[in-house]
Amino acid sequence: MSDRIKILRENMLKAKHSSAREEIDSSISFAELPLSLPERRAAAISYIFENMPIYIGEHELIVGSRTLLSRVDNPECDPSVTPDGKSLLDLNTMPQYINDNDRKKFRGFDLPNNSQLHNVADYSILLKNGIKVIIERAETAERKAKSVFRAEYARAMAAVYRAFSKLIMRYSEKASEMAEYENDECRKAELKRISEICRHISTEPPRDYYEAAQLFWLAHIGVLCDNFRGMSYGRVDSFLYPFYDKNKHNEIEEITACLLIKFSDSCDLYHYQMGQYNSQHNITLGGVLPNGDNAVNELTYIFIDSLDKVRLEEPEVACRINSKNPPEFLDRLSKLSESGLNTLAYYNDDKFIENLTNAGIPPEDARDYAFDLCQDIMIPGRCQIFRSGDVNLTKILLKTLEKAKDNCTFEEFIALYERDISAAVDLEINSYNKFEKVVLRFADGDTEEFYSADITEPHIRAAAASLMSPLSFTSAMIEGALDIGGDIDLIDYRLKQKGLMISGLTVAVNSLSALRKRVFDEKRYSLSEIREALDKNFEGFEVMRHSLLSAPKWGNDDDCADLPGIRIMEHAAKEISKRFTFSGVRHLSGFHQPHPVFAGWNTPATPDGRFSGTPIPVSLSPAAGTMKNGPISAMRSAAKLSPEMSEWNNCLMLEYSSSVFEGTDGVLASLTRSYFDIGGMQHQPNSVSAEDLLDAQKNPDAHRDLIIRMWGVSARFVTLSREVQDEFISRLR
Repeated sequence: MSDRIKILRENMLKAKHSSAREEIDSSISFAELPLSLPERRAAAISYIFENMPIYIGEHELIVGSRTLLSRVDNPECDPSVTPDGKSLLDLNTMPQYINDNDRKKFRGFDLPNNSQLHNVADYSILLKNGIKVIIERAETAERKAKSVFRAEYARAMAAVYRAFSKLIMRYSEKASEMAEYENDECRKAELKRISEICRHISTEPPRDYYEAAQLFWLAHIGVLCDNFRGMSYGRVDSFLYPFYDKNKHNEIEEITACLLIKFSDSCDLYHYQMGQYNSQHNITLGGVLPNGDNAVNELTYIFIDSLDKVRLEEPEVACRINSKNPPEFLDRLSKLSESGLNTLAYYNDDKFIENLTNAGIPPEDARDYAFDLCQDIMIPGRCQIFRSGDVNLTKILLKTLEKAKDNCTFEEFIALYERDISAAVDLEINSYNKFEKVVLRFADGDTEEFYSADITEPHIRAAAASLMSPLSFTSAMIEGALDIGGDIDLIDYRLKQKGLMISGLTVAVNSLSALRKRVFDEKRYSLSEIREALDKNFEGFEVMRHSLLSAPKWGNDDDCADLPGIRIMEHAAKEISKRFTFSGVRHLSGFHQPHPVFAGWNTPATPDGRFSGTPIPVSLSPAAGTMKNGPISAMRSAAKLSPEMSEWNNCLMLEYSSSVFEGTDGVLASLTRSYFDIGGMQHQPNSVSAEDLLDAQKNPDAHRDLIIRMWGVSARFVTLSREVQDEFISRLR
């Protein structure tokens, strides 16, 4: 690692850039400007671009930070318990732009600042065109708009990119000014080059890799100003590769490492649950190109090497492992995971592409997918698959249990459970489809349904939130939006497939297994007795609870536990596959359970013996303390789920003792290949030491570089709340 990268990494860990952060003036408002709503929101973002303090840190080659933020408005954020160095500034920053006329128009709703969150812009649109062309295309769209509504959106897009151009020029001017006072000739030359790069890319497309990386990073800051958080980077090794020059290999290596360090720009911001506010954004590496050719290239390996040098908790890394990729790709990535860089997840690329294609997505688009912050598949700039709803199998099971009769058979019980799942799928999809219908018709000028529907209906509130929050900056980087005055929040995607999340997975499987074993097979307890125990959170039912806990569990390659669970998961996926959006395309199924601690807070006691409010496992991962036969058995359980059922998400997270990999070569890569060979879809490993985790709780300063992957997000273990730390440690017991 070069001295520059060491210094930049250390400065990021110390969050030196936080000295430039300022609190936005809360009195700033654009609500009364004589402009349309999208233009007023564009004016609000433009204010941020034109007034953010400019920060260029020592030794930086890639510049740009979010520096104008609002205060956290949350009573749970107590400054007296805020960790040292954490800021109470909030990423959700937007000056007021909604006025009384808007509230009246939108039936009394006041819902600004809706964000797309789980999404990926297509940065190649900006890199290929440059800002000047983006503005010109938006101006042309305004002139050719088919409605006043679309013309307003086009004007907003042009306005916000003019302000973005000014932001970049402000960086150019700052670098030039710093160069005048710089005594070190080498740094003076670097600052002059930064100034020239920013001056050029403020209007024109980048000419080389350095300029492309700089414009990409500043554009991502713009996307975050628009959406606040949750917008991932996409296929960086693909859209930056056209700018790769083998004659500048060494410079590109350094620029890439500098870029990766910048991805932790939010590391100093405080989160009242997590203990940190990190953006948790994904990069996607590998896979194949839209034409089907291998996508791994020289830049891919530069990113891998740079990840090893930088070793920060961000970005998360989604690794698309395709049969056309060279073996070296997975081998080198796996070594990073084995070494404790727990930010990587591995995907069965061939099968995901096949599933997306079978779901109606054109092959060239299916091959070009990336991931959002929680390992959900997105196709940058062409869709927003996340999400049309959430079918929680655990909560549905509890509802089934409430109405099932004591004298029913297991087959009758599971059939009732399947009917309840089908009804839940219908409810979620109907609600989303109503929302999509309202928004699309409103955008086309047909507002009758929005104004005539019951105002208490959730889909009307959701529609109001979208219509009141145009995302002009981000929308320029979705395919076709520049030509129609389009907007992400108006569902102006070419691909309109949506994903329905199937959650509450492992707890549901384990609960079904316990009921089958203890109630239906052994007849040790009745369903009424189980209900009573759950209502009392097992108080007075300790013997029953231990009996339920000792029933067969998911993740041990035990058909007694696995097969009934597989049946209900596949039933949910098949039900989703039968249903279409208002636009006439498929809803897709994905198996996904994030936030083990926070989701557990809202989950009652369950028939697997779990207490109310306690953590739940991540997606298809075994429950803490129940994986008795090792990771291969857990993989065999997960691979029993038909691979074609996973159309946009699938996660098997496993924790490995770091000692397993000592003195070995290629173990993790071999495990991943074998898992994919039997139909596994995703492998998300943690290589950790339980002893190190426990010591980190006592001596955090000695373990500040200990990184863990919690679900779709990674973090420095010592920055997390004690409850989140304890949940993670429990996985290793």
